[in-house]
Amino acid sequence: MSIENQDTLRPRITAYEVGAEMAGWTITPASYQRQLMDDTPGRGAYRCLPLSMANQAGWFVHCAFGFTAVWNGEVDSSGITLDFPEETREKASASILSHFGCGIITFRLPFLFRTPPGVGLLVRGAPNWPLVNFHPLEGLVETDWSSSTFTMNWKILEPGREVRFDPATPVCFIQPFDMDLPEKLEAHRMPVKNDPEIEKRFCEWRKSRSEFMNSEVQKRGGWQKDYFQGVDTQGNETEVHRTNFRLSKFPD
Repeated sequence: MSIENQDTLRPRITAYEVGAEMAGWTITPASYQRQLMDDTPGRGAYRCLPLSMANQAGWFVHCAFGFTAVWNGEVDSSGITLDFPEETREKASASILSHFGCGIITFRLPFLFRTPPGVGLLVRGAPNWPLVNFHPLEGLVETDWSSSTFTMNWKILEPGREVRFDPATPVCFIQPFDMDLPEKLEAHRMPVKNDPEIEKRFCEWRKSRSEFMNSEVQKRGGWQKDYFQGVDTQGNETEVHRTNFRLSKFPD
C-alpha cells in the first residue's frame, strides 16, 4: 500500500516515521507565498507565474528546532559552533549537527520516503526563500527502492558570520522527479528561422511586449496577463495551463 493507493488508484508518496522522536517534524504542501515576493512593490512578483508555480511544486519539511551557528573557517567538522535554546538543546542536537565539515550543517530527517517506480525525490531548499549566509545543498534520491533515510545539508558561506535558522524556515523542499525523463529527451538547438511558425509567434510576442513596455498602461502599473492566463500571441487559450498545484496532505 506504500506505492499505490488502492482506494483512489493514485500513485502514492509515503513518509514512514522512523525517528525515535517525531514531535515537531511536519510535512506540508508548500505555499506559493514568499516574503521576498511580498516585499516587492505592490507585491508585483506574484505577477510572475513561474515564480509562484516553483514555490508550490512540492512539500515543505519543517522541524521545531531553531538555532544559531558560526563557522570558524576550518575544514574539520569541529569548526562549527551550534547554539540551541536550552529547552530544545538535547533533542535538537541529535538531529542537527556538523557532519561533513567545511561549514556544512546536516539535518537528519526522521522519515523514510517511498515513491512509485521511476520517481525519485529532488531534495533542496525552499524555492525563492533565501537565507543570509546560509545556502541549501541539493540532492536527488532514488526513493523508489532505497530503504535508507537521507539528510538535508546547508552550507555556511562566510566564516565568522553568524547564521540564524528559524523553525518557520523549511528544512527542505521535496519534489517528485521523473528519473528517466532527462535521458529520454533528445536535445536540439537551431536558429529560430528554421521553424517559421515558432519564429512568427516569437516575433509577435516580442512586438507586443515592446509596445506594452512603452505604453501608458505599463507606466500606470498595469501588466500583461497573457502568460498568466494561458493565452498565446494570437489570443488562443492553451489546452493545458496551470496557475497552481493542489498537493495531497500528509496526515498528522
